[in-house]
Amino acid sequence: LTASVFMPQAERAGLTAEIDRAVISQVLTRLLREGDRRYAINVSPYSLKTPGFLDWLEHQLRSYHTVSGNLVFEMAEFGAVSMLGEVRTLVQLLERYGCQFSLDHFGRGFSSFAYLQSLKAHYLKVDGGYMRSLGKNPDNQFFLQSLTKIAHGLDIQVIAESIESEEQWDLLPTLNIDGAQGYFIGRPG
Repeated sequence: LTASVFMPQAERAGLTAEIDRAVISQVLTRLLREGDRRYAINVSPYSLKTPGFLDWLEHQLRSYHTVSGNLVFEMAEFGAVSMLGEVRTLVQLLERYGCQFSLDHFGRGFSSFAYLQSLKAHYLKVDGGYMRSLGKNPDNQFFLQSLTKIAHGLDIQVIAESIESEEQWDLLPTLNIDGAQGYFIGRPG
């Protein structure tokens, strides 16, 4: 099952922190076996509001300090913006252990950029909606060029989501995009 199927049910049942804990534990254990790989883990905003979650996370990162720097924690922009204080605390915690933080689906809600500097995200993953008609939509291209200029000025890398064609892939360097994910690059593992 994809997360889009079961996470809404988990949120309603109050189980998101337990799922996040299980995923983080599994990935850290896998990193010990596999060595020098890098993983991105989505974290639910609800987990940050769960008592004890950040203490548990810090204990895990400390216990697995030899591999914790190989992790990027992601949170959807719409969830992060609603709780900037908690997300700033998370980013500070992650940085102590060499982890990075990414805002996922950036631009979907098109909120203000004002919070980016104070949040100190390492990556922005631009919502796939901007990529679908990229070659035919100069407005999307302008938005992405402007976004990358702002992000790079804040030392934030920009990742394009939903790259599904060679045409999209070929446009990314002209927009100064730093990385990409999608079926054109590879199927999820």
